[in-house]
Amino acid sequence: MSKSEFAQAYTERMFPDIAAPAGYIDPEFEVLFDNFAFDEVITEEGRNVPAKDRFLAILATLVGASAVDEYALMLPAALNFGLIPDEVVELIYQAVPYLGIGRVRPFFKVTNKIFDYRGEAIVDPSRSTITGESRLEKAIEKQWKSLASLCVILTKKGQKIFVTSTNGLPICSAITIRVKALAWLIVK
Repeated sequence: MSKSEFAQAYTERMFPDIAAPAGYIDPEFEVLFDNFAFDEVITEEGRNVPAKDRFLAILATLVGASAVDEYALMLPAALNFGLIPDEVVELIYQAVPYLGIGRVRPFFKVTNKIFDYRGEAIVDPSRSTITGESRLEKAIEKQWKSLASLCVILTKKGQKIFVTSTNGLPICSAITIRVKALAWLIVK
């Protein structure tokens, strides 16, 4: 079995500086994997996903799986297919609350090294809308808005709830205790 022309061209575009990422260890596996991942999946009738979206999903999956080595291999490929540094950094930022900083920090390191090596730059390094001074206030505001949305959802589902008003925002009394405990913990 040999690598398909499409898989060969796709692999060369992803990894222009690497002859065969896994081929030296197991050439047969390289051919099977490349034909599947870089031809069959991509060209399947009616299942085409834009390359940028595909690579964003691949990188997110690798971060979630703590697959740092494969991420380091795929990040340059993703950049070669049009993903921009800001999108990559945002992906990593979004992973922190779900995975924890301990699992995500290695990806910051690898990403920085690859960006430095390639001369990539983040277009808007100061895109944050929250400051250290406003972080607590914004967090509590966001929690209240989320709880108000939950009340609407529960009401629409016909569940009996009691609505009160705190800080001018509606909340469900069934979850008021949790909110007050959360606010107390944040303030402490």
